Amino acid sequence: RKKSWITRNSFGLKHQLVAIPIQQLSQNRNINEHIVSNRIAARDTFIKTFTGLNESQPFLKDAIELVNYSFETKSESLTIAELNQKSTIKLCELLDLNVKFKNQSDFTNLTGKKEILLINICKYLDFQCYLNLQGGELLYTKSSFLKQGIELHFVDNSQIKKAIGQEFNISILSLFAKYGINMLVDTLCEHSNYN
Repeated sequence: RKKSWITRNSFGLKHQLVAIPIQQLSQNRNINEHIVSNRIAARDTFIKTFTGLNESQPFLKDAIELVNYSFETKSESLTIAELNQKSTIKLCELLDLNVKFKNQSDFTNLTGKKEILLINICKYLDFQCYLNLQGGELLYTKSSFLKQGIELHFVDNSQIKKAIGQEFNISILSLFAKYGINMLVDTLCEHSNYN
């Protein structure tokens, strides 16, 4: 979708938005079918804007390395799905989070929309518990999952918000540039909670 967070990010306390240009953006195609326009120029613009907003941050170089890695590809094109996946997977590695990632497109034999599809994926993977961000409370109901033998929990971000303060709503990339990976790991470990 246009103006979604799939193609945009917010940096700094002024929340300057940076958008990744996409070839022929359409809500009628899947995210993995949307190609980044002029990947090298998109990367350079992204880095220039990000650096301008974070130039005094002590871990800026580390954050830029993550950006460069995310834009790398051996193929001729890079989809916005690949870009987002690469940055998320690498960030999880840096945070020492042991996460196995799967693409929704890998589950071509599963059907349903939104909540039903998510339940079907959980059942297919034999998950008895699913953890979602707090905003998912508007999308998913615990009773629907429980009927299928799956416990649904939502992350409670209140302690992390309190620990990070007004910077909570900026990109984790900006927090990485400012505090480094060790502080992010310590904050997540100390203040994470779910209900």
